[in-house]
Amino acid sequence: MATNFQIIQGATGIANPSTAILASGWTVNNETLSHSGCNPGTTTALQTFGLVVGRQYVFTYSISGLTSGGVQFIAGTTEGTYNNANGTFTQTLTVEGSPYLSFYSDGVATVELLSFYDLLLGPQAGITISFNETQKKWVSNKSHQPELYVKFLDDLFTFYQGSLWKEGAGALQNNFFGVQYSSQITFIFNQDYKTNKLWYNLRFDSTGNWYVAQMSTPPNDQFPNGMTSVLTSKNIKSIDGKLWADILRDMNDPNFYNITDPGIRAAVALFQGRRMQGPILIVTLQCDDVTPATIASIEAYYTDVMKSL
Repeated sequence: MATNFQIIQGATGIANPSTAILASGWTVNNETLSHSGCNPGTTTALQTFGLVVGRQYVFTYSISGLTSGGVQFIAGTTEGTYNNANGTFTQTLTVEGSPYLSFYSDGVATVELLSFYDLLLGPQAGITISFNETQKKWVSNKSHQPELYVKFLDDLFTFYQGSLWKEGAGALQNNFFGVQYSSQITFIFNQDYKTNKLWYNLRFDSTGNWYVAQMSTPPNDQFPNGMTSVLTSKNIKSIDGKLWADILRDMNDPNFYNITDPGIRAAVALFQGRRMQGPILIVTLQCDDVTPATIASIEAYYTDVMKSL
């Protein structure tokens, strides 16, 4: 009989009581491992979690209820520090021998909340991906990270840090587990993508207080670092029921590097720098409203570099 032990966010390790836990004093209860102290020994998760032998990982775990002895974490055959106190511990270890993770204990203690990341890649933030059953495709991703989804009748519930939440029950838009998020959408304007362009205006057919969180042109032969700009809500005007904005200039224009303060340098370059230029324009819109906001369309206006106005 196998028992589950949550060993990393979003994944479940399998500990086998007949071969590891019962013979070494270990017991498992959902998200915790406990050692009784009667038989010093090791318990091993029977999943690799994608670990690669020879790679370095940063491991973090918590010990509680320790009254005797200590706990040692093992990555493959690499032994971590032997800890004889309660607390949260972080160790950087190279996985050797095998890709399995183990705990050794010769005392009375409980282990929980083991997580890790590849030292070379760094911590990787999780995302929530939405699937549209009507369109039969993945349609969006969200910043919040629930621990579990459950569907009951026509309602969707999530679990997060021991609490139960009902999806869509609150009045606030983009509020998940008490944290307020923003809406973002990115457009890529690539008509006649081989033609070098000067970008001048944007027009939004939308509802809500949208603004341009980031705007850029990719690096090219003429501008190896590309160009970057932004537009706040103050730069966007409502004309005949549509939102219009004049595209500001390259905030990273090197002609203003003599200004030592980076904030002042970017602000001056936004209005006095070179015009946004390149074959492609990438625009990320953001809306911080707590009520629903929509975008029906967005248009970008430009002229070819070789043409006059």
